[in-house]
Amino acid sequence: MKKFEFTKLLPFLIMLPATLVGSIVMLMNDVPITIWSQNLIGLVLAGLLINYISDKVPVGVKKIAIPVIIILLILTFLHTGLGGVHRWIGVGPIKFYIASIVIPVLLIELWRLSQVINIGVLTVIALGVSVMLFLQPDASQTTAFTVPVVVILLSKTRNRYYRYSVITFASLLCLLSWILIDDLPPVPYVEGIIDMAANTGMMWRGLGIVSLAILPLPFILFPPRNARLISLCLGSYFVLILLSTRFGNFPVPLMGYGISPILGYYLAVTWLIKEQKQRV
Repeated sequence: MKKFEFTKLLPFLIMLPATLVGSIVMLMNDVPITIWSQNLIGLVLAGLLINYISDKVPVGVKKIAIPVIIILLILTFLHTGLGGVHRWIGVGPIKFYIASIVIPVLLIELWRLSQVINIGVLTVIALGVSVMLFLQPDASQTTAFTVPVVVILLSKTRNRYYRYSVITFASLLCLLSWILIDDLPPVPYVEGIIDMAANTGMMWRGLGIVSLAILPLPFILFPPRNARLISLCLGSYFVLILLSTRFGNFPVPLMGYGISPILGYYLAVTWLIKEQKQRV
């Protein structure tokens, strides 16, 4: 009988506080059980699925991860969208917020690719994805992806002209994404979950903020020795995602309703823990 590894529970334990606080706040504010229970069920199912497949992904699948991710992002533009915003792909009655699932994985794969590919090709792929996120439009994901991916790009060259050009382009893109921000109204239990917690009681607001602040910490405090850069980049990605929810109507990951951010974070933190084990 195979011995159970406690490390497989770590992603679940890291994510549980934010998911649990959000679910309790929704329950206390009469949000239907059919909504808030999806986060808890999604957390469990995501853990079972990712733990099952994480050791069984063939090398060939990893090689096509970037093209598949780019295709998924392109497919969002074929979805009917909402108020001119195209961030989702519908599968039956469920809509997946694609960027929140795939962008953490894309950052990891671009970092791996940066070890072997020409900087020009890498730049086209990375900034091309930034432009797609900008066009969706999604200021939160545009900023949270572009900042760390630029750090990855700049780590590969000392060319002054290249560095200035990339920084200028990325800065303008992020700035424009916030100037041209979409005007979708917030859903109280998605984008407005922090305010909902505050209205429920300051204790719940405090618990919510602390539980969310935990999410980037594993990547920042415990980066793998040979993957320090990408670990810090993932940490900055989640920090920017969380900060952006205070400046625009964007989903609060894990605490707010939505399975997609749960999948994205689970994939990222599972990668981190596997990297830590391999370096021991």
